[in-house]
Amino acid sequence: MIRCRPAVLATLLSCAPAGAALAAAGPTDDPAPKAGPKAMEDERTFFKGSLGFAGRWNREHLDANDRILSEQSGDPSGAAMGGGLQAETVSDTYFAFGIDVQFLSLKLDKDLGRSGLIATSPTLRLRLPLSGSDREVGELYVLAGGGLTLHIFSQEFEDKVKSDAGIEPAPVGFGWNILAAAGGLLAVTEHLGLFAEVGWRRHRINHAIPRAGLPIADDVSEKYAMAYSGSVLNAGIVLLY
Repeated sequence: MIRCRPAVLATLLSCAPAGAALAAAGPTDDPAPKAGPKAMEDERTFFKGSLGFAGRWNREHLDANDRILSEQSGDPSGAAMGGGLQAETVSDTYFAFGIDVQFLSLKLDKDLGRSGLIATSPTLRLRLPLSGSDREVGELYVLAGGGLTLHIFSQEFEDKVKSDAGIEPAPVGFGWNILAAAGGLLAVTEHLGLFAEVGWRRHRINHAIPRAGLPIADDVSEKYAMAYSGSVLNAGIVLLY
C-alpha cells in the first residue's frame, strides 16, 4: 500500500482545479493584429465654388483651311466666377477616378456682358492619405484631366464681333479643355469633408460662321476660334459615402 503524507496530498488537491482550467482553455492564441486606419469612403462627391484669375484669351477668325484672317488677344476684365461638382470613386489607396463638371462666367472685355463656359472632364487624382489613430482624416493630392467645353457668347459679345470683324459666329461653340490642380481634403466627420485646391485650365472652342441661307451644320467655310486659359481656385465640401 502506498502512503501519502497529508501535506503532499493537500498540495496535489490544490493544484488540480488550476490544471483543469488550463486544460480546458487549450493552447494560448496569439493576440490579433492591430487594425490599420479606416480608409476614406470609396464614393464621394465634391461641391465647389470657383474663382478664376490671371486669365488670358485669344480670338481668331479662320478660313476653311484654318488660316488666320484676323486675330485678337487680351486679358479678361475681372475675375471669372462659377462652380461645379465632381463625382469620384477611390479605386486604390493612391488613386481615384472621377468626372468633373464646371461652369465659369467671365467677361472678355469690360464693355461686354459675361460669357459662359461649361466644361466636363474625366479626371485622375493621385492622392496621399493622411491617417489618424483609427481612420483616414484627409489627403493631399494632384489632379489632372481633359474633356469637352461648351461656350455661350453674351449678346454684347456677338454684337462686338459683328461690328469689329463683320462676321456673325454662332452663339454656341464647342471645343476641348485640359486641367491640372493640387490641393488638400480634410474629413470633418465620417461622411463630410472640406477641400481647397488651386489649378490651371485651358479651353479651346470653335464657333461656326454660317453662310447665308445654310444651317450651321452645313457650314464648312469659316469659323471663329476662341482660346481661354487661366488659374482657378476651387473650394467647397465633400460628401463621403
